[in-house]
Amino acid sequence: MHNSIGTNEAILSRQLVKDMEEITSASFYDCRCVQVVPYGKNRCAVLFAIGNKDHSLAYSVVFEVEDFDCNRSATILVENKWFTSLAVPKPGELYALEAGQNLWHLQQQQWTTTRLSKPMNKIWSLNKQLTLAVGNGGSVILDDNDLQNITNGEKEIILNDVHGTGAGAVYAVGNGGIMQHLTGAEWQRLPAGTTADLRGVFVGQDGVVSCCGSEGLCLAITGKDIKQWKAPDSDFFAVHGFKGDVFWGDGEFGVYKQKRLKLVEFEETEAVFDFHSDYDFMYAAGEGTAWRFDGENWKSLTLDFDGAFRLR
Repeated sequence: MHNSIGTNEAILSRQLVKDMEEITSASFYDCRCVQVVPYGKNRCAVLFAIGNKDHSLAYSVVFEVEDFDCNRSATILVENKWFTSLAVPKPGELYALEAGQNLWHLQQQQWTTTRLSKPMNKIWSLNKQLTLAVGNGGSVILDDNDLQNITNGEKEIILNDVHGTGAGAVYAVGNGGIMQHLTGAEWQRLPAGTTADLRGVFVGQDGVVSCCGSEGLCLAITGKDIKQWKAPDSDFFAVHGFKGDVFWGDGEFGVYKQKRLKLVEFEETEAVFDFHSDYDFMYAAGEGTAWRFDGENWKSLTLDFDGAFRLR
């Protein structure tokens, strides 16, 4: 592990303007809100990434935002890398996962980086005692900043998401219908009743494991009982519970709400790739927009660039 002092600001500013001109002048470029996570009372951390088609030229920026107000936001990380995930073990502490094998950690206002043994796709924290990264070929658990590989039993798996409600109720899903339950320091394979790729998972306080994936696959699993909800045949990426309801996000319409035995259209955000929530708000990451839902109304933030990255 080493300290990261970041890129020299003056050099970054000149190169950033040049690179952004190259990125945005292309016939196609990728700009997306990757994740929005609670970061303390009425605060959140927002990750945006923008890059060319293959992300060989890309920038990621993390904002700390108060009251989901663009005028009350501050940039806490800008790097010419593509980042894929955020996690908050406690307010004021943040993990940021760079595409590939680098894990960034913000603690006491200082960033450090750690090289992971394998490429990871998602990082998730329940609290200071339980932080997991999952990805290609397995997963690692972070314990007091030490990395411990977790036994998977299968070497070639690709895990896409992880969620849980406690040490004994953590589940991960991945390609080929992979579903695993964390038992101690090992994963136990569970049947999901499908071979389709699973991209999102949410574990409710009632023990129901909801997961979603390609071509409208939306499942609710309780023990050995597997139910499939009636849903559009689009690809679903995220599922989350908030204020007693379960919400699902796909790559075409946006937010669906679970109602009886099917999913119904709830909020047209064009796409949702990730959900997080605290007691007061649910956050959604869309194609190029960050969203906040208070149970009645939606607010949005988008990325702007005028020589520096800003929210609007």
